[in-house]
Amino acid sequence: MTGLIGLLVIVAGSFLVWQARKEVVYWAKEFVLIFRKALTRPEGEIVHSGSHERNLEDQSGALRLVGAIGLIFLGQFLVLLDLAF
Repeated sequence: MTGLIGLLVIVAGSFLVWQARKEVVYWAKEFVLIFRKALTRPEGEIVHSGSHERNLEDQSGALRLVGAIGLIFLGQFLVLLDLAF
């Protein structure tokens, strides 16, 4: 029974990832921008994020993405727990 619940949680997490697919692209671009600045900055300088024009409404997608990834990991844990017992 736990395995079935785990599979349903994985499907729910995958659905949320699909809803937040634009956020995945945004955060990947931000990561590359920050990483590139970190490689080219002088020693001791603090690296800031590239673009800050996003408002709070846009950041709700980031919370959805984090929740989706958490659900996927929780679902995998539940499936493995069911296999172990």
